[in-house]
Amino acid sequence: MEQAIINILNNSQATQTEAQRGYKVVLKPDNSEQYVETLAQRLIQV
Repeated sequence: MEQAIINILNNSQATQTEAQRGYKVVLKPDNSEQYVETLAQRLIQV
């Protein structure tokens, strides 16, 4: 978890880009379940 936080802090542009992509996905009602699954998988990889 510490490494994930450090990575986010050190890569603010990439983090911002990912946040914007995630926000767009969440806005689509039919994609929210897929978004949660993708987010969970990415968190597991960290």
